[in-house]
Amino acid sequence: MHEVLAHAAALGCLVAALALPGYALERAALRGADLDGLRLLARLALGIACWMLALFALAAVGALRPLPVAALALAFAAAAAWARLRFGGARGEPLDLDFLAVAALATAPFWLAVLGYRVGGDAATYHLVLPKRYLAAGGFTEIPISVYAIWPHATELLFAFAMLLRDYALAVALHTAFGALSLYAAFAGCRAAGRRAAGWIAAPLALANPVFLFELGVAYVDLAYAFFFTAGVVFVARALRSRPADAGALALAGVCGGALAGIKLTGVLGAAARWPSASRRRP
Repeated sequence: MHEVLAHAAALGCLVAALALPGYALERAALRGADLDGLRLLARLALGIACWMLALFALAAVGALRPLPVAALALAFAAAAAWARLRFGGARGEPLDLDFLAVAALATAPFWLAVLGYRVGGDAATYHLVLPKRYLAAGGFTEIPISVYAIWPHATELLFAFAMLLRDYALAVALHTAFGALSLYAAFAGCRAAGRRAAGWIAAPLALANPVFLFELGVAYVDLAYAFFFTAGVVFVARALRSRPADAGALALAGVCGGALAGIKLTGVLGAAARWPSASRRRP
C-alpha cells in the first residue's frame, strides 16, 4: 500500500508540474482566444510541449540533472503563480472533474499493474533505456549501437523527468496518464461541439481497443502521440467553427503538430494530415 500511495503522489506531482507552464502561457497569451470549454486541454497541451522543449534544451547542454530540472520546475511554478495574480482565472471554465475521475478510475488497473515493474519489449530496447543513459551522462550522449538514438525523443525526455522524480515505474505510469488524457481530449472536443454525451461514448469505445489497452501498461510513446493528435484535431475544429478562424486555436493546433513531430518520426504525417482542414477559409 505504501508503494501505491507513493507512486500515486509522485504521478500527481508530475502531472501538476507538466501543466504549470501551460497555465502561465494560456493566461498570458491566449486569454482572448475562442477557447471556451477547451482551456484545460490547452493548458495541458502547452505545458507538456513546453516541458519537452525545456528538457531537450537541458539535455543538449549537458544539464539534465536533478538540480537544473528542479530549478526549472520552480521557475514554471513561479510563472504560473504570476499569471494567476496578474490575469486571474478563467471564469466559468468547466474543469470536467467528473469525466477526469472516471477516466482515472478506468485506467487505474493498468496503472496499478505498472507497480509490478513490467517492461515491454520496445521499452527495454530504447523507450526507457535511452533516458536512463541520458540521465547517467547528464544529457544527450552518443549511442552508436542504437539506431533509435537518432529518433525523436520528446516523450523519452518526459520519461527521464519521471525517472528523476522516482523510478521507471513512474515513467510507465506517465504513459498510462497520457491514455487518460487522450480520452479527455476526445471528451473535451465533443463537449465543446455541444455533444457532451458523445464524449462519454467515445471513452468506452477507445477502451474496447486491445491495442489501446496494451499501450496503457507499457512505457511506449503512442499514447502521447494520441493525446497531441486528438488535441490538435479538437483545436482545428474549434478554429473552423469561429468566424474568422481563431488564431489562438490555430496556434494551439500548430503546437500539437510540433509536439507530434518531436514524439515520433510519423508525427510529421500526423501534423500534415490536419493541414487541409486547418487551411480552409471561412467568411
